[in-house]
Amino acid sequence: MRLSIIAFAALVALLAAAPADAKPKKSPQKPKLGGSTPKTSSGRPAAICTSPVQLVTSAATKTVGKGTPASCNEAALVSALAKGGVIHFNCGPTPVTIAIQSEINVNPSVNTVIDGNHLVTLDGKGVTRILSLNTGNYNSVTPKLTVQRLRLINAQSKGTGTQPTNGGGAMYRFGGSFDVIDSDFGHNKAPSPGQDIAGGAIYSIGGGFTRISGSIFYENEASNGGAIGNLGNDLSIYNSYIGYNKATGTGGNPGDGGNGGGISMDGKGRSATLCGVALVNNVANKFGGAMFRTSYTGLEPNNFDHILVDGNEIVKAGGGLAGGLYIQGGRVVLTNSAITRNKAGGYAGIFLAPMDHENSFKNVVIAENTAYTGLGGGIDCDSDVTGTFDHITVARNHAPGSSAFGGGITGCTGITLSNSAVVDNTEGNEWNPLNCFGGPLKEGGHNVQGPKVRASGQTDALCTSNSVFIPGGSSSELNTHTFCVTVKGGYGAQCMNKIPGLGGKVPNF
Repeated sequence: MRLSIIAFAALVALLAAAPADAKPKKSPQKPKLGGSTPKTSSGRPAAICTSPVQLVTSAATKTVGKGTPASCNEAALVSALAKGGVIHFNCGPTPVTIAIQSEINVNPSVNTVIDGNHLVTLDGKGVTRILSLNTGNYNSVTPKLTVQRLRLINAQSKGTGTQPTNGGGAMYRFGGSFDVIDSDFGHNKAPSPGQDIAGGAIYSIGGGFTRISGSIFYENEASNGGAIGNLGNDLSIYNSYIGYNKATGTGGNPGDGGNGGGISMDGKGRSATLCGVALVNNVANKFGGAMFRTSYTGLEPNNFDHILVDGNEIVKAGGGLAGGLYIQGGRVVLTNSAITRNKAGGYAGIFLAPMDHENSFKNVVIAENTAYTGLGGGIDCDSDVTGTFDHITVARNHAPGSSAFGGGITGCTGITLSNSAVVDNTEGNEWNPLNCFGGPLKEGGHNVQGPKVRASGQTDALCTSNSVFIPGGSSSELNTHTFCVTVKGGYGAQCMNKIPGLGGKVPNF
């Protein structure tokens, strides 16, 4: 997996100078911030989006077990997977755990479905990866392995160094395609450190696609992509929870990983789709606390709708970037989403890195993110990033370092901002722009910001040429149950209209 090298030249340029103070404008036009009262759920992940990935309902061609828990064992599963087809379990009416002592190879010549019917757990006992599909051909799009209604826990792939084959703690794919439906992955591990090792739970390499729906990834870890690693194929995730996973490598690249606490993805000409996904409380050591995505043409699609990116972190000692999302070299369409309470050395909420072109954000909350020592508490865009931000609220983000500023937005001068509020962000260096630094952004109309005067007594720089000031300091609040930011004074609230995840619950593994 080729991981990008961060160029800090842009950061140095931003630190070098700040724009002159802008004059105050006329009374504000109140933007309609959008959104509605959100709803939550519990149990399985909330079914917010229509998933194209549906349960396979075909009759079994092979059955593991003869009606008792004892008859459902590793040997019976190995025998079934060697033949492929649609595999069911007959282990009795109560849940059963099957101990796995050695990695099981799935037949690479035929489609295979493994259906646990929410009664079967495969336990790697901390000694082995559980499943492997290896076609021997990176470009092969077939066969497809479908895992549904199954739990995979305590698996651990072996090896160290730079070999991608060591990734995928629970499941590994080389060639072919993956569907994962209504399944759970907990406490799985891939080696660390390692520059090209990824996927504490799943590592998919080459082939056609990886599609995940209605699934939970909890407390998995790997050098990169604490839960999911994806190289050279399309990745789609629907109605899923990815929480408390870790990317434990160090140094990024060049280095030994540490990118993508929840997800790491690399690949030219490949798409990423997330809809109804909660990325919460994941941790990485270098870049992308929730997700690290790198691509190469500037237009590879990243389509994110109804995603919650909350409480993710780059460890403070790592000095890395993007506690929430790190996206490089692609096009981001982000709608109906919240990026909140993420932490990193800099660019804490979102970093749109070089070659991110034609981006579109609409109805997005970016709030209470913290850049420990660097710039950009909320969002940072590289100098060549283009696109539109419409109906976004950037509020209560922080850049508290003694030399830090741009608490809300840094860069993003190729972005057109409209119908948006940038309010109540804070900075450690009061002598430089507070809410927006390196700007202004392009004027789209109906934007407000506040406070007008920062702690130095200077009038803050305008975020766009016609932005208008509203009272700041306590003009907004984030409701962490509904993920609404309310801007006081009649400006309304920016909300997610549906909240992905588990209704605030933590999985039980």
